[in-house]
Amino acid sequence: MATITKRRTYPVERKEAFSYLTNPGTWPDYYSGIIEVDDPDAATFANAGDTVGFTYALLGRRLPGQATIDEVREGELVRHTARVGGLPDVHQTWRYRDTDGGFEVEVTLETEGTANFFGKVIDRLVVPRTLQRDIERTLDRLEDVFALGVPDA
Repeated sequence: MATITKRRTYPVERKEAFSYLTNPGTWPDYYSGIIEVDDPDAATFANAGDTVGFTYALLGRRLPGQATIDEVREGELVRHTARVGGLPDVHQTWRYRDTDGGFEVEVTLETEGTANFFGKVIDRLVVPRTLQRDIERTLDRLEDVFALGVPDA
């Protein structure tokens, strides 16, 4: 099992950023690895049980995935599980709080270990590095996205 937590502060209003970040149509703009969202105009990610399909790129391959909300508190928290074909499930928790002049997001990513030998090797060597890279790139991209305020979603 791997757990990674990162925090970042952005100079935009928390409520507007929350709306932007939970809009599946914006995910390819900032979320590292997500290159496409299934039916982005119809996809919703606002209530427990909402599920959104996406395509994730890894090592030159396109992998189908889906994210399902486990818990949501408007403007404060989203917990969801991301499933990508052939990889361990990733449980993500995004916590939001106001700061002076903006908001802070704290993202925690957790994976469950697999039982077979090959899966354990991937869990220890590949998954933590991939999660670390993806969340750092995601948070870096959000700096660029929010540099001029929250874009219209």
